[in-house]
Amino acid sequence: MKVAIFNPTCPFKMLPIVSLIQFIPMTIKIGQLQTFIAAGPKESCIKFGVENTVNKYAPLLGDTLDFHNSRKVANDYWFDAVEALHLNELFYNDETGLFKTDADITPLTKAHLSVINNAYDLYFESNPKCKPGKHTAVGIDGRLNNIKPTKQDHIGGDIMWLRFWINYATSYFTKPVIANVEYLYV
Repeated sequence: MKVAIFNPTCPFKMLPIVSLIQFIPMTIKIGQLQTFIAAGPKESCIKFGVENTVNKYAPLLGDTLDFHNSRKVANDYWFDAVEALHLNELFYNDETGLFKTDADITPLTKAHLSVINNAYDLYFESNPKCKPGKHTAVGIDGRLNNIKPTKQDHIGGDIMWLRFWINYATSYFTKPVIANVEYLYV
């Protein structure tokens, strides 16, 4: 199946739908479990979510959700990061994975933090030139210029964000959880 997408160089270029899926963002959220009663006119139910949290010490990665416990990531970058960091088992194991099904809100533990800390240490030891964060530099004319981040920078940003928020959640919240909020029915 093909679908038309806007392309400034060729507005009518057709791309396979599979190539579009990899750019669809998913939103990961780490924080305190939120429960509330959704009252309707005929019935009520208990719903679950993840509370919004902002922390001024969170990694500054140059995206719109800086300092927040939510992070939008493109699927292709996310799956590349999970693979490069050797975190497939942690996130996608059929029985114990944090994202074993799309709609899960999964409790976080210090054991999860330990796995993330190990991945963080190994990644930055093997990629010492990785520079996650805002990518600007002062040009010779004195103006700020954007610098295109490398794949390693994106992966470094993901592991920095995961490490900070999983550490924060397991240290300060009574019910720390992680979720892919694109699939929550909240």
